[in-house]
Amino acid sequence: MPDFSEKEWTQLKRCIKFENIVQVLVDPLQNVDYENDMNIIRTESLSSDDTLDTVRCLLQESLTFNTRKPPTRIEENKHAYKSLRYASSLNCTISEEIVTIVRRHGCLKIKQLLSNADFKELPKWDRSLKRLINLSLDMLSLPTKDAKRHLAHLETNLSQISANELVAARAEVSETKDKLRRILKVPNKTRNDGNSKNSETEEDLRKQELVTAINKFDSMNLGQEHIFRTLGHMYENSLGVANLGKFTAVRDLPNHFANLLIHGHAIEMLNGDSGRMQLIWIRAICDNVIKKLPDLKVFVISIIGLQSSGKSTLLNALFSCRFAVSVGRCSRGLFMRMIFLDETLKHSQGYDAIILIDTEGLSSPEKLNDPKANQKDRLMATYAMGISNLTLVNILGEGMH
Repeated sequence: MPDFSEKEWTQLKRCIKFENIVQVLVDPLQNVDYENDMNIIRTESLSSDDTLDTVRCLLQESLTFNTRKPPTRIEENKHAYKSLRYASSLNCTISEEIVTIVRRHGCLKIKQLLSNADFKELPKWDRSLKRLINLSLDMLSLPTKDAKRHLAHLETNLSQISANELVAARAEVSETKDKLRRILKVPNKTRNDGNSKNSETEEDLRKQELVTAINKFDSMNLGQEHIFRTLGHMYENSLGVANLGKFTAVRDLPNHFANLLIHGHAIEMLNGDSGRMQLIWIRAICDNVIKKLPDLKVFVISIIGLQSSGKSTLLNALFSCRFAVSVGRCSRGLFMRMIFLDETLKHSQGYDAIILIDTEGLSSPEKLNDPKANQKDRLMATYAMGISNLTLVNILGEGMH
């Protein structure tokens, strides 16, 4: 809080009432005087050893404090610091029940239920699948602010559950990659001599093992997009059905997703597993956006590059958005997110908002034995560039090592 006056800082400490306070200076200005023993963190070197040691020392110091005495609630002292509040009630009962269902059955089982769901056979659906879909419809029917809170809670918990279940599968993928790299490092001359007659066969075998391991990993990797794909298919199939029974709320889904898109939530444009686009579903969402904002002018920015080259991370850093990023999980398909500009930029640039499109990585390992891999990559890149005003090309990645 570099802009705090001495009086405001004193009031804040009086509100918190901790027995000890650890002071940290983040990115101090050159003209600011500070004591030599002050804890300093510089954001341009977060991964450096010095910064990590500083963070460890701060954590150790804070854990040694006597915090038995509970702090005063900030809400009781609103006059001291109006923008600081405790998150006293973040009730996400609907998303929590969805998380409970996923924990009970596991990511693999839930993903199989979602992918095999046939809208024409609703009475035969598994009971857990019906409950999951009903909860998802209830969650999306909430006011946009509450729906975003539930979705953030759901995204965090699904990521944690998937990460826990994928430990063994991730290790298998890593081990298989290492075996393939060791084979590829052998010079071609050595591979073709008499002592390496089966080298090509071994290379093909390792590639197939890698594809199998990655497919196994993907089959257990569950995210929000897998639930929303099923909802999109339900909407498309509902257009020709007069009576939807308990799933009448499906008809309102494009309106709910349009609200989410307008408020910054990411929407999947292209199915990362099948490589297909749900045109009716995407068009319905966009039509609802146009109805709500008929004069909206947008500037479309897409990004393409090799797998694991940090495309999502780059967009998050440039535009302060939240495309999903995690260790071992890469973007699949195409995702779009809308960011509105402030009034100054609107007038100077002539646009109301930016649409960001995050794409699946090119030359991904799971396409090793796919004869149409290059064609799919070209189609992905062509589509991303064709619908964009500006395309960012991110070069470095795992494929460059």
